[in-house]
Amino acid sequence: MWRIFLLLWIGLIPGFAATDPSPVAVRLRDTSRYTGQPFHVYIQVNGVKEAPAPALQASPDFEIRLTGSAPAVQDGLPHMVFTYEAVPLKSGDLVLPGGTIELGGQTLPIPPTPVKVSEPATTEEMRLDVAFSKPECYVGEPIEVTVTWTSTLSFNGIKAVQFRLPVIGSPHFKVYPPTPDIDPKASGAIGLPVSEERVIAQFSDAQLNGKPAVKIAFRRIVVPVQATSVSLLLPSATLLCSYSEPRSAKFKGARYPGYFNNDFFDDDVSGEYQRFLIRSSPLTLRVQPLPENGRPADFHGIIGKFRAEATVDPVSIGVGQPVTLTLRALDRAYPALLDLPPLLAKGPLARQFALPERPELPTIAGESITWSLPIRPLHEQVTAIPALQFAYFDPATGLYGKTATEPLPLEVHPADAVNLADAQFADGSRLQSEILPETGGIFHNMTGSKLLQPASPGGWTWSWFSWALLFAGPPMAWLALWWWSRPWRLERKDPELARRELAFLRFRQALRRLPEPLDPERSSAALRQYFANRFHLAMDSGNSAAMRSLAATRGVDPEALDALEDWLGSAEWAAFSSDSSESSGMGRRTLLSIVAQFERRPWRIPTKWIACLTTLGLLPTSGASEAILQEANALFQKGNEVATVDPAQAEAFYRLAAKRYETVLKEGHGHAGFLHYNLGNTWFLAGDIGQAILQYRRAEPWLRGDANWRRALTYARGQRADHFPLTIVTPGWKRVLFWHYSANDQTRLQTIGVCFAFAWALLGIRLFRPIPWLPKALALTGIIAALMIASTVLHGRAASGNDAVILAREVIARKGDASIYTAAFTSPLHAGAEVTILEQRGDWLRIQVEDGQEGWIPASAAEPIHPERLASVAP
Repeated sequence: MWRIFLLLWIGLIPGFAATDPSPVAVRLRDTSRYTGQPFHVYIQVNGVKEAPAPALQASPDFEIRLTGSAPAVQDGLPHMVFTYEAVPLKSGDLVLPGGTIELGGQTLPIPPTPVKVSEPATTEEMRLDVAFSKPECYVGEPIEVTVTWTSTLSFNGIKAVQFRLPVIGSPHFKVYPPTPDIDPKASGAIGLPVSEERVIAQFSDAQLNGKPAVKIAFRRIVVPVQATSVSLLLPSATLLCSYSEPRSAKFKGARYPGYFNNDFFDDDVSGEYQRFLIRSSPLTLRVQPLPENGRPADFHGIIGKFRAEATVDPVSIGVGQPVTLTLRALDRAYPALLDLPPLLAKGPLARQFALPERPELPTIAGESITWSLPIRPLHEQVTAIPALQFAYFDPATGLYGKTATEPLPLEVHPADAVNLADAQFADGSRLQSEILPETGGIFHNMTGSKLLQPASPGGWTWSWFSWALLFAGPPMAWLALWWWSRPWRLERKDPELARRELAFLRFRQALRRLPEPLDPERSSAALRQYFANRFHLAMDSGNSAAMRSLAATRGVDPEALDALEDWLGSAEWAAFSSDSSESSGMGRRTLLSIVAQFERRPWRIPTKWIACLTTLGLLPTSGASEAILQEANALFQKGNEVATVDPAQAEAFYRLAAKRYETVLKEGHGHAGFLHYNLGNTWFLAGDIGQAILQYRRAEPWLRGDANWRRALTYARGQRADHFPLTIVTPGWKRVLFWHYSANDQTRLQTIGVCFAFAWALLGIRLFRPIPWLPKALALTGIIAALMIASTVLHGRAASGNDAVILAREVIARKGDASIYTAAFTSPLHAGAEVTILEQRGDWLRIQVEDGQEGWIPASAAEPIHPERLASVAP
């Protein structure tokens, strides 16, 4: 999008850039520049479509880097434009360095450019405070840093925020978000750009210098990674921002800005504003090393006192069968930073039990954290789960301590089926456990109101009103939604586009508020505001060439244009006359009719179709979603960078990246297929094979033909523990007509209606956010409706299910919907196994595995690929 804007700015908007006869020209778009604030420099090479990057001289006054290049056309001639980002290092009358560019065997000079750089002002109306929770700590001890930005100026008038917090990115600390973090959708929550990351902060009332104020505050957990012999001095945090007093009275004063109606991330500082720079006081922190005196031999770096508890269920199992060990850490500050399961591999538990390679994600509540670990006894001599002991260092006392769980009695009897899930060969490979049906035992009862309901052959139960609502309601709702939401959609999705598209409407409203005869000063001001908003064009008597060029492209009548120019000139003279209130000489209706001609668009079919296609694919997304997506990509990249040296830290980065991707998906912005694909990759690298396969499957509607997606899914499936040797072959004709055997007559007609409603719903959603896959979805909906129509003619009927993925590390499938039923298979199901949900009964799911056999599992052990369809399998 920035390339499109650049092309428009330098050559496609008539009159915006004047023709430059020199072979190389330097252009500056920004009008005001401040120390430390990046601005753009454009180097335009005239008369060529391609050119090598220029060589610029070094300068002690600027940091300069190339950010992009693009071809352009101006006045029918080709140009090449290079975009640079320059950061002033000091204030004053500076000179951007020149340079050279090699072109056609010639060395062309790039002239130096004078630039005036101002120093940001300081203000007593804002204050920045940064504080550690304690002045000294031990290495590895988590502490909090609290950041508070207090202002008596309205936050609704602040934009272009550049916040630098030195503790983020410092080699002395590891930084983590608090758990739980601030909910982005909570009241008073808002995003804030901090050290190139998006931080969720919280608003609250405050006082500053005896005045009512609002403060924005957020916390971060920091862990010192190295001790210091003297107090560590951290530089001041800085906040550079622009402030312009809001025009509307309701946004002035100490008021909270809306979640979407803030400009903290907006770098456009055009117009009247003040540039402020505020600094916090420097921070000092003394980091002490851990004492060597009294350090236990089994100390593994746990900092902070806590209490450990453990429970086990069931207490009677066979050799090799899974038992759930629940391990809890209580009375622990910052429990999210505690990771006990890896320490179990170094204790007595690993000698008697097979432990999972990676535990499930823990649950955190207050000052406690809980892990559920599926473990399996290795032999019959196991009589208990031994006491689990953990050594820690208590910063409050400066002493080492230990906490231990109680031994848990366990009855282990010989297994009645061999479990090979953990069999490991000399080369390190593992044998996948074969899932076979278990004979004997009883199966589940049939329940639900369907036992008492008579059913007709076609299953018709809906009234005529329901059918009318299904087929007539969606298009009528869409028309109403389209009409009602158009101004709101423009304002919310793209304020710049709204200014352009609604410029004529606002101009017409401004004229209607003026009495007849029109006041020349106020009416000409409304006209200039219209051209500024609609075309980014300054309308005055000295810019007639630009106005005529624009009028020619819009097909404006020449006589009307002459009348408009004469009126504009007379209005300007009238503004300087002694009596500026005299009539402007043109009525409201005449002026509106002339300006309306500028709203015309040339009728060119190819351009119109290209514009339509561009609109379908390139509508802007939410700025907040874009910031979250950038943060997710950055966290994923950080995980890749440290994966080979610190796998635990890499896993933490991957899990944080996954949460950010999920946030973008929930907000409904972006390409859902690519986001699910990224989520699959992220979870795979984090070691969660179940979540990886789930996300790959959810990406399937968008990425069916994508080779990378197919290879990723195939590889992830190859890493699963389960193998199903008994495959029931379905007749080919049933495979082809699977949709024919999945519903009765009414269901098929309902599906046609749902497809119809779904298409209108997509078009309705499309009014609010881009859907790149909209043509595919509409085409797929039409195909499904056609298949259902054909199926209705043939009157087929069968049951349908829903695909799901096992997410639990291990789960025993049983023959009924309770733990009292015997196992359905000889081995447990493991994470990544793909099943079909046939029925949901309370907290249990009846599932079908890949070979056609059925069993019951807890609902928490699996997640449907399409959760919205789960209601269709309820009894």
